[in-house]
Amino acid sequence: MCAPPRREAAKSLGCSATGPASSDIILHMTEPELQRVIQYITGQLSYGLPITSDILRTGFGELAALAQTTTAKLDRESIVTYICAYTAKKTGHPEYMVREILETGGRWLDQACEALAWQESKTSN
Repeated sequence: MCAPPRREAAKSLGCSATGPASSDIILHMTEPELQRVIQYITGQLSYGLPITSDILRTGFGELAALAQTTTAKLDRESIVTYICAYTAKKTGHPEYMVREILETGGRWLDQACEALAWQESKTSN
């Protein structure tokens, strides 16, 4: 799968345009905050801390890169599909497992989406 063009993704995710920049949410997420996300998801699923951490760090990292460089409008499902495929390929974990873990972290992914929409609306004005 080719990487999607990067920049206008949030607008197409259907997120509200309020909040801080997505790079602030993802790139500036403190280690304790990231650990809380990892521990929450590990507690919800049965994959274990190392696998959950690997998948979340890889997926959130690519989402941050996508947020900084997206140039095309993409819907939320397209972005989730891309992030899951990228993370599965990068980590070697099955895509169904990656999707389950990342979707369990959907609250944080949605916050990043909302922040990206806000950032895009701010820069387009």
